Order: sequence, then structure tokens, then C-alpha cells
Amino acid sequence: MKLGENSVPLLLIAVAVICTILGMGLPTTGVYLLVALLAAPPLMKLGVPPMAAHMFVFFYGCLSMITPPVAMAAYAAAHIAQAPPMKVGWRACQLGWPAFALPFIFVWSPALLLIGTPIEIAIGVASATVGVWLGSAAISGYLFRELGALQRGLFAVAAVMLLLPGHSFPGAAWIDLAGAALAAMLIAIEWRARRVRALPA
Repeated sequence: MKLGENSVPLLLIAVAVICTILGMGLPTTGVYLLVALLAAPPLMKLGVPPMAAHMFVFFYGCLSMITPPVAMAAYAAAHIAQAPPMKVGWRACQLGWPAFALPFIFVWSPALLLIGTPIEIAIGVASATVGVWLGSAAISGYLFRELGALQRGLFAVAAVMLLLPGHSFPGAAWIDLAGAALAAMLIAIEWRARRVRALPA
């Protein structure tokens, strides 16, 4: 808490690590009670909205279920699949990347928690939804068809631009708009390429 007492980003990173460690091996209710009492007050002290602070610590407390080395859910899945537990855990982290990213967005974009005007909520939810979709495409390497390295990189850039909260700093809204334009162009290109490939020879 001393490390991030004057910086919200540093405090969020510190709290995320602490919540992940404290949540290892605990049931959901126990995780929330523990991390909410210990980690939420410092966030609220720096001006983070109470709902965002509590959702942040709750998310990261529960993410210990798929985060190695404990990763109880991943170990259970690995036993069922007869697969290496650590490999399953890291794969779960890869597929569950939105759960690691969204709590940070909650802090600067309360619209995702349905706090704000209807227009702000609609824009925030739509932007985050498309951003998560494009980010997942970049990580998995597939959207309508397999993506090359360049396409994956462009999709990742568009995802970051869309996920950036519009009120986080001056000019962030313009970055969101540029990300939306880039996303529309990339999706149109991939959709067209898929349709062309599907045409009979």
C-alpha cells in the first residue's frame, strides 16, 4: 500500500497481486470477505468508486482459481482431461485474459458497471465488447479464418484502443474512435476475404 499510495495504477497492480495470492485455495465467499476488508479501502482512499474497488478485488480474488501455481479449477480440469496441470493453468490464463484486463477498466470506466447515463453505458459496453472480441481473435489467431502475424498484431492494437477508457486522460476518446475505425476496417477485410475464399472456383 505504501508503494502505490500516490499512484492509482501502481496501487491497482499491487492490489491485483495481493488479491491473487490471498485468494489461492479459498472459496468465492471467503475470497471476497478477505480481500474486500484488506484491499478495497486503500483503493477507495485514492478516489476509486466503491463499486469499482469491490469488483476489482473480487475479480482478482477469484482469478486465483485459474492462475498457476495453485489454479484449483485448472488442476481439476487437467485431471479430467488427463493433461499436464501447469499447461492447463497457463492456457486458462491465456483464454481468460479479459478477466485480468476488465477490472482495471472498471476503475476508469464505471459505465461497465452500469454507472452513468444510458448513452455512456451503451458506448462503454459496446466498446469493451468489441475490444474483448478483437483481443481474443488476436490471441487465438482466428476470426472468420486463420490470421497471420500482421493481422494478429493489428487486431491487438485495435483491441487496446477500444478497451482504453474514454475518460482516462484527455484525448482518450479520440483514440477510442480511431480504434473503432480500425476495427471496422479489419473486420470488413477479413469478412470479404472469407467470402472470396468460399466462392466456387
